[in-house]
Amino acid sequence: MSKRTSPYERELDGILAALPGQAGPAAAGPQPGGSCISGGSCIAGSTHLPCGDHSPAPSKPSLLLHACCGPCSSYVIEYLACYFAITIYYYNPNIHPMSEYERRRDELLNFLPRFPAASGIQVVEGRYDPEDFYRATGVQEEPDLQNEAEKGERCRRCYEFRMRAAWQYACSNAFDWFTTTLSISPFKDADKINAIGRALEQGQPGPRFLPSDFKKKGGFKRSLELSAEYGLYRQDYCGCVYSKANRKLPLPPGQGAS
Repeated sequence: MSKRTSPYERELDGILAALPGQAGPAAAGPQPGGSCISGGSCIAGSTHLPCGDHSPAPSKPSLLLHACCGPCSSYVIEYLACYFAITIYYYNPNIHPMSEYERRRDELLNFLPRFPAASGIQVVEGRYDPEDFYRATGVQEEPDLQNEAEKGERCRRCYEFRMRAAWQYACSNAFDWFTTTLSISPFKDADKINAIGRALEQGQPGPRFLPSDFKKKGGFKRSLELSAEYGLYRQDYCGCVYSKANRKLPLPPGQGAS
């Protein structure tokens, strides 16, 4: 995987360099949060907890990180944890079937307590209802979308759907920043992801969007290394029933579709 930077990573590097209190490892302790969305729950480790007031560490701005799975989260957490008080937002009703959704969620929850960079990070789980995904993407009304290759319009609508939910949660709970792990995947379109984030940021006063192309600078390669080190399950399709049906030949061992 190329270690070349992208405009988004250069912009991110500039933002990180300007943050206060950004030196040193991530501190353990409570993370930001608040009342969960309808049907959601707050998770610490593998235990579902009622959501409460999780105040951020005073030296770091708070970041709500939308995450799709453990492997994609690994490098992103390692990269950002010394700059931000991170809360992970696991909202992925696109994932099919439910058993796969639960496997990815549980893999994330089992990974975090074992990963030093994730010390103190909590997870908020949004509602799992695949009908929300179908409505948001319009795949049933526009059947041609069902046969698209990844990075097409169906995927763009799915990015927007999940990122909008993260942004709304971040607004409701007074986070300073929000972003997503999605750009770490070579199967995801960083231009579309960042365009969506910028549009959401401009919608009303609220958290700032943190631009990214996490796959660059060896990020995807590092996620593979961390997955191997921690024995993480790497799926071979993005998540939805259509990506599963249309998936290509498997990637080389260890290079899942995350």
